[in-house]
Amino acid sequence: MSTRSAFVLVGMTVTFCVAVAHAAEPLTTVRVASGLSSPVYVTHAPGDASRLFIVEQVGRIRILNLNPPSLLGGPFLDITSIVRTGGERGLLGMAFHPDFANNGLFYVDYTGFAGPNGDTVVAQYHVPPETPNDADELSAVVLMTIPQPQSNHNGGWIGFSPVDGYLYIATGDGGNAGDSGPGHTEPGGNSQDITSNLLGKMLRIDVNGDDFPGDAGKNYAIPPSNPFAGNVGDDEIWSYGLRNPWRSAFDSETGDLYIADVGQNVYEEIDFQSASSTGGENYGWRCREGLHPFDNVSSTCMALQPGDYVDPIHEYAHTDAGSPCSVSGGEVYRGCAVPNLQGTYFFADYCSNQIWSFRVSGEPPAVSELLNRTVELDPPGGQSITSISGFGTDAEGEIYICDLFGGEVFKIIPVNPAIPCSECGDNIREGLEECDGTDDGACPGDCAIDCTCAVPQAVEAGDDTCYDNSTDTGVACTTDADCPSGQECGSKMRYLAITPPPSVVAGPTPLAIQVTVTDMPEHPARVGEVWWASAPVSIPNAPDPALTGAGLECTASPHMEMWSGGTTVYLFGEIVIPESTYDIRMCESSVGPCSPPTSVATGKWGDIVAPFGGATQPNFGDISGVVRKFQGLMPSPSTARADLLPPVPDHVTNFVDINAAVLGFKGAVYPGTPPLCP
Repeated sequence: MSTRSAFVLVGMTVTFCVAVAHAAEPLTTVRVASGLSSPVYVTHAPGDASRLFIVEQVGRIRILNLNPPSLLGGPFLDITSIVRTGGERGLLGMAFHPDFANNGLFYVDYTGFAGPNGDTVVAQYHVPPETPNDADELSAVVLMTIPQPQSNHNGGWIGFSPVDGYLYIATGDGGNAGDSGPGHTEPGGNSQDITSNLLGKMLRIDVNGDDFPGDAGKNYAIPPSNPFAGNVGDDEIWSYGLRNPWRSAFDSETGDLYIADVGQNVYEEIDFQSASSTGGENYGWRCREGLHPFDNVSSTCMALQPGDYVDPIHEYAHTDAGSPCSVSGGEVYRGCAVPNLQGTYFFADYCSNQIWSFRVSGEPPAVSELLNRTVELDPPGGQSITSISGFGTDAEGEIYICDLFGGEVFKIIPVNPAIPCSECGDNIREGLEECDGTDDGACPGDCAIDCTCAVPQAVEAGDDTCYDNSTDTGVACTTDADCPSGQECGSKMRYLAITPPPSVVAGPTPLAIQVTVTDMPEHPARVGEVWWASAPVSIPNAPDPALTGAGLECTASPHMEMWSGGTTVYLFGEIVIPESTYDIRMCESSVGPCSPPTSVATGKWGDIVAPFGGATQPNFGDISGVVRKFQGLMPSPSTARADLLPPVPDHVTNFVDINAAVLGFKGAVYPGTPPLCP
């Protein structure tokens, strides 16, 4: 029987024909690193858009500085002395703790030297803050070890879920062929055995606890929601029925899990697990290979019914064009360079060097837009991508490909990139801001014209949406006329800083604010327009002007709210237009008397503005972009934004009120009642 898998070369030259992928945006690849020793995976630290970490099978982790790409000479981590390599063994996986920015912890999966064939070791390491490019090799804490009965099928991928924050660990079935032989459970093999057998599984553990204080070799806790928690020996199991899961990936946006499982004789498969899963899935091996029966003899497999398996989301055969034989799982694209790729999963075949992509959607989930992208992603200049051993992403969601024997890493890029911007930013168009959240001279105008947006303009996250009473329908709109009868086009919270603050009116505490438009290039006809806002609470008056501030709700009749601290005034609502000038007066009532006018100028969408509990908050019109940064799913694009919060517990994607969101994330006391947008 065949034992082909991710690291077994086919001893012949393979000739194949492929169809060119017809994507809305043509793609290519560019080499970003070479001279590596068997790269198998690349990843990034949460929120760090400047570096890429490359895992070398020999037992080293290298750092690639990204701007511009340059490989550091010394390793980030070198544990070659304790890593057993050869075939499918070696340093196989790496994952950063979600709170890496604060605790400096990361995790590796490698093959150790214990036993005749080695053992799988999952260990924790620490990076001292004073040496960010040099991990402490003496800081190792072994979380778990799993004996390996054979030298192949080690699995090796590890990753933290963006939904629950737990560490997931993919293990192979123990090697040999057909999940049988010495060290394999019969009947049914290791993969179907859920009686104290961690081989052929997806495990889930909590690295922030220790349920085994008396066992120095087990340093983790069992999530109480694990499907077999309480069954001694099975507590760690999240799902099972895997052969050799070679590269898995979480969708950083949705939390869905993709598992590429290397087949035995005929079929390769990709399994899909929704972020809403409660675990316990049986993916079928060795009873099935892909969608097809494999073991029709053992009592375990004979007892299982079709409904007991979870079908793969996709399979392909070794008899297909190009003679593929071993799947290498990839990543879901969440970058900003190629907007129409959002949510697209890339994967490859190790033997035939073919690369495909597809999307998953619907309920039950199904594959669509399956494309062979091999020719499209063939790099220019006589270079080639072969022996594809893994994929990975940087902090901005762009995808990279590892060439095992070529010792190279390539990046997927558009053939015709957008006008270059100084940074990728959140890439969501809010109001009139440029797509990268900056006022970059190289990227003039609004992003619908000049720059790349994360999603098509018609459904941009930063656009207004129709509201049915208080329910957001999600339908994009500009005015009420774009919405069904009875619905309103509601604004997401938008705000701009104005500096300096208006003078404080003498006399009683002001209870109103008057705004006169004096210059508005976007809408010159509005120059001279006067509007008022009343204050629901008193605004502190002199002698401390630093305590004076105002905010306006994004409603048809704006209201002012108290804002304590700072020297910047914050206006809310569509009346506030970027790069405009207003005369602002603080008044005792909506009819006066008022202070002398103070001329203020609004900033540009994307300017850094309000201090929320001490952290600098970027100016976003759409909270989903903020949340993604808070979760570590998108990087902080500048030094001024580097103190954004670490990942939050839940996978939140939308709020209508940015202030309430910030309040919730920080657990801070908001100065006054947050205005409620539609």
